[in-house]
Amino acid sequence: MLIHAQMLRRGETDVVKLNRASAAIERSIKMQARLIDDLLDVSRITNGKFKIEFGTVDLVAVVRWRWRQSAHWPKATRSRSMPPWPNRSG
Repeated sequence: MLIHAQMLRRGETDVVKLNRASAAIERSIKMQARLIDDLLDVSRITNGKFKIEFGTVDLVAVVRWRWRQSAHWPKATRSRSMPPWPNRSG
């Protein structure tokens, strides 16, 4: 990412190189944000701020929900919303 930022700072004029550099920077920033989110999740788990509930899940519904989400993956940012879970009875 540093090389790409230096290209931008130098005033690179090749449009193809600029597009590649900006895409690489964007990918890197997204990966860093994801890493930070994961580290925060680990922190929440180790500090007891994250509760895991065990129960029955309709796996087909979860897979369908994830499949629909992945259809928009290039456009979407990381989603923290969850699929609708079935009501547990008893």
